Amino acid sequence: MSVKGSQPMTGDISFQSKLEIPPGKEDIADRLQLDGRLTVRRAHFTRLNLAGKIKALSRAGQGKPGEMAQGSDIFNFSGQFNLNNGSLRLSNVAFSVPGVAFHFNGTYALRTGAMDFHGTLSLQAKVSQTTTGIKSFLLKPLDPFLSKNRVTVLPIKISGTRADPSFGPDFHHNAKKPSG
Repeated sequence: MSVKGSQPMTGDISFQSKLEIPPGKEDIADRLQLDGRLTVRRAHFTRLNLAGKIKALSRAGQGKPGEMAQGSDIFNFSGQFNLNNGSLRLSNVAFSVPGVAFHFNGTYALRTGAMDFHGTLSLQAKVSQTTTGIKSFLLKPLDPFLSKNRVTVLPIKISGTRADPSFGPDFHHNAKKPSG
């Protein structure tokens, strides 16, 4: 969905799906229907820039943003999907690396690359520990409000397009919390 090219990642992949292509004159991408589940374990992006971003996310989630030797770019991903009329609906999606767990639901338009995902980001660290310097100092007052049982939980959204994604807080979304 978000990475093009030959062998963008390695890992253990389990994929189960029902496939249907109804008759019609429309393009196959518009007629293709899928309903299934995908699980990726111990995965790693083969592009260094993506692997580096995942490792930086892991460092921040563990509260060690400045410690370059820390963090991991090995991740796990699972979720259910339904593709119909060129729209991919994802549910009960879980993405995790050491220090971070992201759970979300949403949609992705195959032709336009438009995304609309809502969920929660859970961090092992306090929000003030995910960064350094003045930002860390300014975030410290938020720590007690964002922590639950020693875990920082942030409602987040991903919108925009595959080419220009937008990540941000989602304090006003009323969707059910994704399970996973």
